[in-house]
Amino acid sequence: MRRVRSITAWGLFNLNIQISMKFQKIAQLPPPAFAVLGEDGRDYEWKPYPHSIHLTYPRQLARLPQVRQGLAELSCIMVKFQETLHSEGSLRGSASNAEAGCSIDSLPHELQRWLEQWPSASTIKKEKEIMPQLLVPRIQCLDLSMAILELLIERDQKGLAQQLQQTWHMQAEDMAQCLALHRSSYGLKHIPGQLGDVVISAALRVVFQQQDSDEAKHLFTELCRFGVALAQRFRPASQAIHKILVLVNGSATAFPGELKDILSGLETRDE
Repeated sequence: MRRVRSITAWGLFNLNIQISMKFQKIAQLPPPAFAVLGEDGRDYEWKPYPHSIHLTYPRQLARLPQVRQGLAELSCIMVKFQETLHSEGSLRGSASNAEAGCSIDSLPHELQRWLEQWPSASTIKKEKEIMPQLLVPRIQCLDLSMAILELLIERDQKGLAQQLQQTWHMQAEDMAQCLALHRSSYGLKHIPGQLGDVVISAALRVVFQQQDSDEAKHLFTELCRFGVALAQRFRPASQAIHKILVLVNGSATAFPGELKDILSGLETRDE
C-alpha cells in the first residue's frame, strides 16, 4: 500500500508539473511528503512498445526505481524554474529581480548535475539499454536547460554569453543524439506523448539558432523529423510544422538540404 501511495502521489506531482509547464502556470501541487522509493526498490522486466508491429524488442529491466527518482528530482527543479520565472519580482522588475536572476543563474548548474548522473545517449547505446524511459527524461531536461540558457544569453548580465552559447551547443548535440537513438531504435511511429510538447517548443526556438552552428542544424533536423511524424496525428503539431516551414522558406540561412523534404512530409511518407 505504501508503495502504491508513493507511486501515485509522485506520478500526479510529475504530471501536474508537465501540464503547468505547458500552460505556463505555476504548479500549485506541493511535492509529496512520501519518499520516492521508500523501502521498495524492486524492478520489473519490460518490453518497449508491446503493441509495435516489430516483435523483436527484447525484455529487459525497466530501471523503474532510477526513473522514478530521476523524474522526481527533475520535477522539483522545474518547480524552481516556474517559481522564479513567474515571480512577481522578475515580472515587474522590482528590487527582488536581482535575487530572481541569481536563482535563474543557478538552475543550469542543477540541471547539469542531473544530466551528469543520468545515462547519456552514448552510454545507453553502448550498454544496449535503449529504452524510452531513459531517453525521454534526458531530452526533457536538455530542453529545459537550453531554454534557460537562451534566456540568460539574451540577458547576458554577467558577460558570459560566449560560455553559455558553448554549453547550449553541447546540449543541442546531446539532445540530437538522444532523438536519433530513439528514432533508429523505434522509428517515428512510436513517439512518447511526453515528447510532443518538447519537440514542438524546441523546434520553434531552435529554428532561430541555425547560424554557424552544426549542432543546432543537427538538432533542428531531428526535431523536424519527430515534428512531422507528430503532425500526422495531432493538429497543434501540424500547425507548428507549417509555421516552421514558412520560417525556413523565408530565411536566408542555409539549412541542411534534406530539411525541406522532411518538413514537406516526404521522408515519413516513405516509411
